[in-house]
Amino acid sequence: MARYGTVRGEFPTLVYLLSFIPVGVAKQLGQAVSRLEEYGRQSLQRYERLRNADPENVKPTLLTKLYDAIDQGTYAKEQLDQDARGNVIAGTDTTAIVATYAVWLLAAHPNIEYEVIRAVSSLPSDFVDEDLREVKILNNVIQETLRLRGAVGSAMPRIVPAGGAELGGYFVPGGVTAAAQPWTMHRKPDVWVRPDAFEPSRWDEPTKEMKDCFFAFGGGSRSKFPPSVQICGNF
Repeated sequence: MARYGTVRGEFPTLVYLLSFIPVGVAKQLGQAVSRLEEYGRQSLQRYERLRNADPENVKPTLLTKLYDAIDQGTYAKEQLDQDARGNVIAGTDTTAIVATYAVWLLAAHPNIEYEVIRAVSSLPSDFVDEDLREVKILNNVIQETLRLRGAVGSAMPRIVPAGGAELGGYFVPGGVTAAAQPWTMHRKPDVWVRPDAFEPSRWDEPTKEMKDCFFAFGGGSRSKFPPSVQICGNF
């Protein structure tokens, strides 16, 4: 789906025309889209069954609040289907990329790898997510991996709202597309000591500047321009 998604994004008109030719690559593209749509529907149906069975104790997800909006008539069920497909893709490749880089970085730093293994080995055999959140070295490794090798390293464009905005000390008119990329902001030498080094211990006591300049996943597709960009300075 990721491979075909790139083609769809770069050549939308061509993909539309190919949809009328159900052979070869065009057929494979159509099948990939259909599989994703079906997987999204099945995922929503599983969650809806849990929600209907025990609405007070169902595990919250990114889409939980949208169900209330659907019940209130302020959100379309069809849009929820689209959001589900988007979250399936976004939550799959980003997790895989970060996990892969975390293992790669640990393999290249055996001393840190040993610390992580020792910390995780000390957990009880029936540990749960909450226990892992308390493993400082593990969380530091994840944060540092996101900083150095985040899943989204490219620019994240946002349209400046009407009236304009001041970004990094510069006034940008409304309607202009502005963007900052995590790769650059995560390597600002005036914020990060030895910015290219893999040092999870830097997250033991992160500075305010570090927190402001860290936005591995941006500000979200529906949020305003990340506040960190306005604080972090020239980017």
